[in-house]
Amino acid sequence: MKRYRKIILPFLLVVLFFSLVMTVRAFTASPEKREEIITGSRSQTITYDYGVYAAPSILYPEGAGPLPLGEQGFPLKIVDSVIITIRANLVDTTVQQPDGTFEVKLFIQSPGQWEKELDQIFTITETGQAGSRLFETSFTLPFNEALDLAAQIADEIEVRPRDHYRLVVRSTIQMADSEPLSGECAFSFGGGLVFAEGQQLYEQKEDLTTSVVTENHIRFFNYQFTVATAKKIYLTATLFLLIIVTIYAYSLTKNRLLFSSLTGPSWQKICKKYRHRIVDVENLEFPSDYFIIPLYHFRDLLRIAEQQEKEILHASKAPMSSFCVIDDKTVYVLMRKE
Repeated sequence: MKRYRKIILPFLLVVLFFSLVMTVRAFTASPEKREEIITGSRSQTITYDYGVYAAPSILYPEGAGPLPLGEQGFPLKIVDSVIITIRANLVDTTVQQPDGTFEVKLFIQSPGQWEKELDQIFTITETGQAGSRLFETSFTLPFNEALDLAAQIADEIEVRPRDHYRLVVRSTIQMADSEPLSGECAFSFGGGLVFAEGQQLYEQKEDLTTSVVTENHIRFFNYQFTVATAKKIYLTATLFLLIIVTIYAYSLTKNRLLFSSLTGPSWQKICKKYRHRIVDVENLEFPSDYFIIPLYHFRDLLRIAEQQEKEILHASKAPMSSFCVIDDKTVYVLMRKE
């Protein structure tokens, strides 16, 4: 146990410091905290689907269905029609049926020069189910009429397109309390070919959150305590540790006073100053009927020696030195480490 005595007080001080830190943390923490929780989600999507149908010919007989999609475009001479289907879907998990609008517009443009909206009427159907609403429209792209209009505009302004014309389908969907989502699908006409441009899927998602107030917690390793509980625990622990450290430090101080060591210059000064009163003897042994009184300070021993007009006897036996004053059968003893 003696070999651990030197580390007990530092260990207690470290634990006390940690407890003080946790106490300050508990008393400065807010008992409540505000956090965002996800209550649902919203999404808006626009999808474009199209089919290019060829006029009946030797290569493509009647009823052949839509032409296979490719990156090289389609010869304009064999294209009979382009059918576009647009679907716009609103999803809101927090309501029975989300509220929103859907709009489609058709434009003919000469890229970098001009753009003209076509008077096209779109038939839009709506279907709904729990938490969602679907808009859908399907129409045949009037590219012949659009190209005729583009030619009229070019004749009017006497400016030919730099490269080609584009027939652009733009659609916008907007859910209540959300930013609108827009998308477009375009078909370019040039070099005797028709090309499809643009992406086929546009999507916008967001999480719906609400702010709630919950109890704040303080973590201690794998345990969590509410702030109110942490205040009680850490304050009690700090006070308890403070009492333990005080008692232990007092016991060490008391022992040092009883068996203290005045080493170095301070003890040498005392010996030098009172050398005329100190008598070195081989050992200090007293009969059993002598009454021994231990002292804590050299000054008390010196005062008794002066009052009784006695010499101070000194005997050294490692690791202790003993000093005493004998008054009849009463012995005043002071012990110190060498």
